[in-house]
Amino acid sequence: MAAVASSRRTGHHFQIDDTVTYRCDQGLTLVGSKERVCQENGDWTGAEPACYSKFTYDTTEEVKASFSASLKNSLTTGENETQHGKKIRLNKGANLHIYIALDYSDSIDEAGFEWAKTCTKKLIEQIQYFDITPKYEILAFATKPKTIVSILTPDFHSLDILKLLNDFKYDGKGDKSGTNIAGAFDSIRGQMSFLQAQDEIGFKDIQHIIIMFTDGIANMGGSAEENVKKIKLMLNIADKRDKFLDIYVFGIGRDVNEDEINKLVSKKPSEQHFFKMDSTESMEDMLDQMIDENDSVGICGMYRDYDKGTDSTKRWRNPWSAKVEVTREGELGSNCLGALVSPRFILTAAHCFKITDKYELVKVTIQDDNKGDSVKDIKWFKQHEVYNSLAKRGQGIRAFYDYDVALIELKNDVKISAQARPICIPCTVETNRALKLTDKATCKEHEDLLLKKDIEPAVFMDSHGSKRKNVTIKLNQKRPSCIEDVKTAEGVDIKDPKDMVTDNFLCTGGIEGTTDHVACPGDSGGPLFMERRRRLIQVGIVSFGVKNLCKPNLDLYTPDSDSSSRDFHINLFKVLPFLKKYLADGSHDYAPITFID
Repeated sequence: MAAVASSRRTGHHFQIDDTVTYRCDQGLTLVGSKERVCQENGDWTGAEPACYSKFTYDTTEEVKASFSASLKNSLTTGENETQHGKKIRLNKGANLHIYIALDYSDSIDEAGFEWAKTCTKKLIEQIQYFDITPKYEILAFATKPKTIVSILTPDFHSLDILKLLNDFKYDGKGDKSGTNIAGAFDSIRGQMSFLQAQDEIGFKDIQHIIIMFTDGIANMGGSAEENVKKIKLMLNIADKRDKFLDIYVFGIGRDVNEDEINKLVSKKPSEQHFFKMDSTESMEDMLDQMIDENDSVGICGMYRDYDKGTDSTKRWRNPWSAKVEVTREGELGSNCLGALVSPRFILTAAHCFKITDKYELVKVTIQDDNKGDSVKDIKWFKQHEVYNSLAKRGQGIRAFYDYDVALIELKNDVKISAQARPICIPCTVETNRALKLTDKATCKEHEDLLLKKDIEPAVFMDSHGSKRKNVTIKLNQKRPSCIEDVKTAEGVDIKDPKDMVTDNFLCTGGIEGTTDHVACPGDSGGPLFMERRRRLIQVGIVSFGVKNLCKPNLDLYTPDSDSSSRDFHINLFKVLPFLKKYLADGSHDYAPITFID
């Protein structure tokens, strides 16, 4: 065991069950465990001790390493053992309750309180990255605690929580400005007790996180430590259930009572639960950096945006982007884009292939490690069974693109990482979590949420799979004029645009309102996607366009277009049976995607 700077240690034998105790030099306060016992596995009980002076602060890097790493143990979607020996998945919001308590007594000035609110909002926003929807209880406390957000309110949306936080004012306490930390913990215990009475069995499987912002200086309410002990007793924390409770405290204000705060926080090996930072900016920076994509690679549609950077950072921005190259003997091949929708499958357009194409001559390029692009061999590709580009050649339509969708199965799974991970697709359990909908949400709710307005902003990729093209999907009353322009396409001689543009297509392009970018040769097969809650959800596949307005070496179309430049994309909601047939098949060696009805 290493020594702690500015401390004195009693005990120098480090065998099983040996005990060491720590005390700090005069003028310093010990934070962490004062006594630690050597366990059979070689680890020590309790938390690593540290000696704080009034001028000791944690750095952004230290807090990020300790707080975010510890918190993410509760936020990740892996399986945890429950009180009953079963396994639960923490992506079910009912299994994670987060209590946040903000000190707004007179010893905390308004700027400090507003900072704590800002940190709380940033924390909630960052938690949205994870495939969970926790339940929140947020309160402010002075002489008495005051509820801002109640954990008892059903189906509270995170945006509602942020609004309630914004609306809560520092001066709402009136003349009741004392500091009652014990009362804040007692209020939290009361809510826990009510939930326990409602469902005693299910309550045992809930993880609880308490985060408090305070200076630790109380002048009423009795011992906060005793109320913390009551919470631990209620949750049976002493009975090998310490993973079901984490208590964090961030020291704020002019003076911070480290010794009293140390009595309240959790003390777990290799974890820190008390933090004191020297500036509001450093705390906010830490929260901005809290999400490490490498720790969340299995989450669909997640990306990190960069204004500029290397090819590596471009991959982080478009980690699902794939290039599809088809080589043909004695004739011209084809180049398309595709989207990684699971570790094994690429979603692309059917017209990228001919039925005579050989599987061994189809290559998929996608980066699945830090060494650059990697060419993947495929096992097979499947075009939609109804797709037939020649189906209406005798009706004035040279090439017919209805059901222009295909799937490619790779021979081996892509190694999922921050540079290569799937995009979300509609009507799946994963996308349901990304949209923060309840477990009872339907596929129709997904469609209403994503494709409801007359104009819906969306994006597709250029032929290199690196630049994004901004477009707007024309729906409802805007759709007829959009699809009407298909009649101006080369090789088309029809009176009714619906003969070529069926209900299976989404329409983008034109200059009304905003000037849309247009698709160029090589963009076909790429995803048409939208952003919701910082997650990317694919709603279409780039299929065909009315005009080729692209210039050599210029992938993005500039605003000198004409009003009839339109592009059409297969609507994924219309081809779900095809996707389910292969992606949801659990009889093979790849992990199936779970769809909702």
